[in-house]
Amino acid sequence: MTPDEELDSLDKEIIRLQKSTRTTIPALLPLHDVLRHRFRWYYNWSAFRFSKFFHAIFLIAFLFLIGGFFYKILFYQPGAAMAATIDFSPNAAGDSTQWTPVGTIGCGSANWCVTTTNDSDTSYVRTGTANYTDLYNLTNSSQKGVINSVSVYYVARRDSTTGVQTRAALKTGGTIYYAGTWDSPGTSYSTFYNTWSTNPNTSAEWTWSDIDNLQVGVQAGYTINYAYVTQVFARVDYSPGITISGNIYQANGTTLDTTAYTIAASVNNGAPRTTTASGGSYSLTVAVTAGQVIAVYISGHTNNANSFTVSDGSTNASIDLVLNRINIYNHNAGTTTNANICTQSSYPP
Repeated sequence: MTPDEELDSLDKEIIRLQKSTRTTIPALLPLHDVLRHRFRWYYNWSAFRFSKFFHAIFLIAFLFLIGGFFYKILFYQPGAAMAATIDFSPNAAGDSTQWTPVGTIGCGSANWCVTTTNDSDTSYVRTGTANYTDLYNLTNSSQKGVINSVSVYYVARRDSTTGVQTRAALKTGGTIYYAGTWDSPGTSYSTFYNTWSTNPNTSAEWTWSDIDNLQVGVQAGYTINYAYVTQVFARVDYSPGITISGNIYQANGTTLDTTAYTIAASVNNGAPRTTTASGGSYSLTVAVTAGQVIAVYISGHTNNANSFTVSDGSTNASIDLVLNRINIYNHNAGTTTNANICTQSSYPP
């Protein structure tokens, strides 16, 4: 190596060492110097050509981790309750048994029994008479939550190439309601259904009490030969949740306020559900999962009362309202924080 080459190499080494004494963030320079003098491996690492590049990568990753951690603590709220479905099968005869049962299975040979399972032609009901309706009672529910819709399913076929029409039916509130359109089964079993988003008897949201008193079935329409149905069931689409209820007190906290207030409940700042108070108390069902915040309040009135809680997503909650007060509860084995309450930025308004 010539003298000039040696000088050039020495200059490069000096520059490399000078760079190793610097930091991307000036505030970290004192710490950097301490580490360089105390740890040989860190001294060698800082002199490495690409060390600053890796330092920058590590710093960015660290900031993302720390930022995500604090975001979760300060701002994260559990998501909305996910919808679920549950099926209810016949368990007893309904108020109309006009179709003829065929076959015998474990529960017997009654109309309701032979339609509990899809076993093709092993057991079924059939009819060749137009407008005949078969209805069945259902097993009771033990669910909680907000019902989104009720669908009546049935599995049907016809016995020849001639026309047969059928449609889903249900009975609620003492009245039978039918699907708005007819189905046309083929010669092989196929599944048909109709969905009612609200209770057709009340035009209101379905309740679990409605489900417990519901009858479902099928009606035959235009028939030349027989229609066969091997299974009928109801499918309830719902969002798991709880029932919240409580009393409404005057400002003294002991005397019931029997005003027919509109009581609203919002979950995680979502659109509120409402009910009308009666006799100084209220009750309504909300879709909620563990960790979500529920705000309950008097809506549309000059009197104010607000209550907040964090739900465990499964236990019914008692939440009272007191005029001119804010009540803080917790039904999730913890403490309701300011961050929880601030989740309700829009409700109460």
